[in-house]
Amino acid sequence: MMAYIGIIMLGGIAVSNAIILIDRINQLRQSGLNKKDSIITAGSQRIRPILMTSLTTIFALLPLTIGIGGKCVTQISDGARSYWWVGYINNPNPDSDPLRLLGF
Repeated sequence: MMAYIGIIMLGGIAVSNAIILIDRINQLRQSGLNKKDSIITAGSQRIRPILMTSLTTIFALLPLTIGIGGKCVTQISDGARSYWWVGYINNPNPDSDPLRLLGF
């Protein structure tokens, strides 16, 4: 059951970060910037909210990962698994979404 909750959590984080970035790219495109400049500008403007979301989730999972408050081994392993997947899901996100928009 914990694995399903983790999958839903990770999917939600990845999708919300992509929406934040792509929404800003579309706003800049509508204001008249070309595709490449709007991607670069949106990436530099929206990296802070994306990193804040990622780091907040990672720090929230840290007590579960190192076993503070939970004595069950499965909770610790689920926390560790979710902890590393959050890092994996969010690291390529700011790079891969703009590259997909450029057509790579």
